[in-house]
Amino acid sequence: MAKVTPEIAKKEVEAWLDSKKIMQSVRDSNEDSTQLLIDAMVEGIITIDSSSHVITHNLNFPIGEGEEIKKLEYRPRLSDRLLEPYLKGVKPTDSDGRLIAYICALTQNSRGVIRNMDSVDKKISLAIAVFFL
Repeated sequence: MAKVTPEIAKKEVEAWLDSKKIMQSVRDSNEDSTQLLIDAMVEGIITIDSSSHVITHNLNFPIGEGEEIKKLEYRPRLSDRLLEPYLKGVKPTDSDGRLIAYICALTQNSRGVIRNMDSVDKKISLAIAVFFL
């Protein structure tokens, strides 16, 4: 896992937020999520491709019977068309279910896979997903 300095991590996370055109007020209200992403990058848990803006998340705890899923890749953009299949069966009032659906759509994984994610890894997924809401 490639580790970077906090300064480089901050620049890369900010460049990712810039690519998504995230407004400053949204950044301010999600400061904890931004810091978690910076910390994860410093530790080598996530990387952000500077040209495609795809985030690669090296899982602390691989998922599956034989721990076959060791990393997740998050799409750089998400539309309603891409999200819709993952929201099927999720009630509008089910905020946890909706967040899981966003993570599923971003990573193109099933709910079964994402629901088996360890809570340490899920915190990072949620920190990414919050910027797609």
